[in-house]
Amino acid sequence: LIVFDQDHRYVYANRTYAEICGLPLSAIVGQRVVDVLPELYEEQIASRLARAFAGERSVYELSIGERYYTVRYEPTEVDGSVKLVVVALTDITEERQAAQASSRLAAIVTSSTDAIIGKDLDGIITSWNGGAEKIFGFTAAEMVGNSILGLIPADRRAEEDRILSKIRRGECVDPFDTLRKTKDGGLIDVLVTSSPIKD
Repeated sequence: LIVFDQDHRYVYANRTYAEICGLPLSAIVGQRVVDVLPELYEEQIASRLARAFAGERSVYELSIGERYYTVRYEPTEVDGSVKLVVVALTDITEERQAAQASSRLAAIVTSSTDAIIGKDLDGIITSWNGGAEKIFGFTAAEMVGNSILGLIPADRRAEEDRILSKIRRGECVDPFDTLRKTKDGGLIDVLVTSSPIKD
């Protein structure tokens, strides 16, 4: 947390901010930003502070080293004019890393030539990748929201009951060879593996 006055001087900074800057508090509080963070001041802070003192709130993301922060500028009015600007930095590194990991996993699933199909505990399809489209001939638009039973021959429906029963217990289903139906009505040999996805 930081508070600036109209001269772009630090009126207040907490210890967390000092740690982020790698400086003691005594080298920050009472100093002008341009003297503490000259490059960042010229690139980002000066223009944002100017807009904040004109009454504009703003939010943006900033990276410092390997950490990511959301930065909020909050103008504070006294007697109808902005006298101070409060700036709050929130560390979002873990959220950013989780989002990047999620994006990587999604890219792996999307680009896989294997059919990777997500379904809920009732057997309703929730996701359908490009591999599934190539193997079965159905598009995601045709399959998402429909039952997985549409792919299973009538004489093999008991397999799905066993799969869902194990998945509901949080167990993985060992790979097994079976048959599945394609869009043109043909049967293909497949190796099926099912695993629970836990929240």
